[in-house]
Amino acid sequence: VGLGSTYQGANALFGNNPLLYNQGYEAEFKRIILEGGYLLFLLRLIMFGYLMTLLRANWIFKALMVAIILFGATIIYNIFTSFYMMLGLMLIDRVNRLDLQ
Repeated sequence: VGLGSTYQGANALFGNNPLLYNQGYEAEFKRIILEGGYLLFLLRLIMFGYLMTLLRANWIFKALMVAIILFGATIIYNIFTSFYMMLGLMLIDRVNRLDLQ
């Protein structure tokens, strides 16, 4: 359908897409699939997995972070949450790297 087609602000400015009238797209997963398709969803998962492998921490901490990020936080549509969550992960990674030196 296209990127940004499920945003209420874009719909108010440009009108609704007739393909979305019978779709309930309030869930994060469904929005990703509607806007970018399965390829975009797969690329986001690959990037997330790659970045988690670069994190210098033990596997218990990584598993906890994956669970919190995937199930407890919206990493795509809430830019403020995404920014502070990634900032926190960068700071934790930096502290872990300094401890190893």
